[in-house]
Amino acid sequence: MMFPVRNQAVRLISLSIIILSSSLLAHSCSDEITPPGDPPGDDVPAHISWMLVHATECKEDIYGLGFAAPAVLDCISWDWDGSDTLSVVHINAGLNCCPGTIVGHVHPVYYCIDGRKDEPQLAGFEITETEGDDAIMCHCLCLYDLTYEITGITGGVLTIRFIEPYIGEGAEKLAVTIDLDAEPTGTHCVQRETYPWGSEHSGETPVGTIDDYSGCKELTGTSDFPLLFSVDSSCVVVYTMPADNTLRIFHINTAYNCCVDALDAEFEFGEGLITITGKEYPPGGLCDCICLYDVTYSIHNLEPGICTIRFVEPYLPAGQEQLEITVDLTQEGSWTHCVPREGYPWGGYTSEEDDQARLKEMFDEIVEYIGTPYCSGEVDCRYIGVGSKPCGGPWMYLVYSASTVDIDHLESLVSAHDAFEDYLNMKYGYVSTCDVPIPPVLECHEGICRAPR
Repeated sequence: MMFPVRNQAVRLISLSIIILSSSLLAHSCSDEITPPGDPPGDDVPAHISWMLVHATECKEDIYGLGFAAPAVLDCISWDWDGSDTLSVVHINAGLNCCPGTIVGHVHPVYYCIDGRKDEPQLAGFEITETEGDDAIMCHCLCLYDLTYEITGITGGVLTIRFIEPYIGEGAEKLAVTIDLDAEPTGTHCVQRETYPWGSEHSGETPVGTIDDYSGCKELTGTSDFPLLFSVDSSCVVVYTMPADNTLRIFHINTAYNCCVDALDAEFEFGEGLITITGKEYPPGGLCDCICLYDVTYSIHNLEPGICTIRFVEPYLPAGQEQLEITVDLTQEGSWTHCVPREGYPWGGYTSEEDDQARLKEMFDEIVEYIGTPYCSGEVDCRYIGVGSKPCGGPWMYLVYSASTVDIDHLESLVSAHDAFEDYLNMKYGYVSTCDVPIPPVLECHEGICRAPR
């Protein structure tokens, strides 16, 4: 289960899809393939239209994309139905992590036969992709899959070329010339070596990245973790993904200058030890104050085994405990650890009563979201473990219906609840028995999922 991370929380803004105009630009052409002029003219072929019909969310786990394409490839896939519609998918398009409304402009390209500009021939399409005016523009890039449909295509030879904002000067453009009559379906790729693509993420050498970070909490009043971890502690949550040899790391309540242009980190890999040293730019910041931030990291290409992650924080008060956590890279799951902090900018206090009230609120939110688990068959009925016993495992299982909830959202609520309970277990030294609840056997009884005794 994935925790609602900063890189996701910022992305709670909808990744909306813009539908493009069906009007083509005015014809202009030469003996070479060339983009058309602007603005649209009255002689536009009305039978051709296009739209961006789908965009994936940011493919955060770009290191295990499966069949579509590995992260080192930037690809175009096409499928012509043989009569009218050409589907074009840009696989691993690189855009900002917080793009707002993704925009794809499809421009027809024409050429002239024997210089006859009164009879231009369609040579293909040039597709320009950008973030929308509502983009937040996070400090990271992501890969997306963008699907276009172009109608009014009757076959022949076409060239399709993408104009991408982050491939770098001099990089090979993604373009392909295809004979739709001979090859109606196919894929063409170019290899990329730069972020957010890059072979360094699929090799054998461990690599770390800083994915995102919050603003100064005191200045912005916002964070992904304000109610989960009190500001008198520096905390880390680690998600281990052994199938991808990957760690996702969230450092909560680390201190930097209140006014920085950027945060960064240095990663040092030793035998069973990863050291993450926080950096700020400009060094020392721009203000006479420090405050707390939440920072997200990813580490890839790790060998399975036991690993300790140690944080070197630039403003750690002298004599206070360094934050580090040991995780098992062979086990998929989450790991949480906090160390208490005294002194500026840490501070504040919540009582045990306050913390338990907050935990109950989070549990009640889960129960309310599940609601009545209506079902049309047993296939709808599921259960999920909730709670974090100090000895390990959930306290209970809750029954829900896959037909009435968004499973990803439910899992995010449970992950947040369990991470907070992990924190309370450490904060107050709670203990428990080590027995494990028995998973329920479910049935759909009179249209409602239940676990009969």
